[in-house]
Amino acid sequence: MKKGLMFASLALALVSALALYGCGAASQSGSSLTISGRITGLAGQAGVLTVIASTTTEGIPTDPNKIEVDYNVAATDTAVNYTITVPSAGTYYVLAAHLIGTGSRDPAAGDKAGQYANGYVPAEFGQTPSAVPDPIVVGSSAVTGKDFELKITWGGGSSSLSISGTVTLPGVAGLLWVGATTDEAFGEHPGYKEVFHQVTATDTAYNYTLTIDTPGTYYVLAVVYAGTTEATGYPKAGDKIGEYADGYVPAGFLGQTPTGTPTAIPISSGTSATGKDFQLKVTWI
Repeated sequence: MKKGLMFASLALALVSALALYGCGAASQSGSSLTISGRITGLAGQAGVLTVIASTTTEGIPTDPNKIEVDYNVAATDTAVNYTITVPSAGTYYVLAAHLIGTGSRDPAAGDKAGQYANGYVPAEFGQTPSAVPDPIVVGSSAVTGKDFELKITWGGGSSSLSISGTVTLPGVAGLLWVGATTDEAFGEHPGYKEVFHQVTATDTAYNYTLTIDTPGTYYVLAVVYAGTTEATGYPKAGDKIGEYADGYVPAGFLGQTPTGTPTAIPISSGTSATGKDFQLKVTWI
């Protein structure tokens, strides 16, 4: 079989290996050691998101003791919060693939894949661009905030288009969300390109990069969800929000003030937008 992720062919091998090494389902569920985070860059179609933790940089197919969790994904889903229980302390690597349609198979053209934290895949998978995954060291407690984006479209490489800049932070601890959309009113739809980053009260700025799939006109908005590690829909009172470039929100935006006008960011074929810096000037009420 051609060397690749081999999700389907290794399913039975995984069960056998767990039994052989005494790491069956009972011992996995009994462990208190977990790796968790948020995965963005989904394919925009219904399917299964398979997330793998492995002690090798390739992860699959070379590690018979990999840990795998699956999440059903709807076409409207833009992100998935994942949690993987690992059997023991050590160094792990996390890889994910959004398999369009049904799961339990090798990735095919159009599927999305990526690894923590750079969003690419190891060179062994034959996709480009490739990179080495970042290690996740698990000690005696759970590891959180291991967020990443699926940047590889299987069979087609990844987009070279992006929007980047610096968000000046308001001195509030919580989860920073930065998103780009083609909707000037920042309405609810699955078209956001987004990143997440945990921030502290002493952080003053965050340098963001949003990968854009297709040329067009985009608008960027950011929110700090105060005092939390998860973005749970609409902001709540005390959260901070602002748009590029004036730091406010559009007029009529769910009753929030002060209001401004988001600045359009045109993205054409072969070009990226840099230096799109802004502040978060609105406190949610």
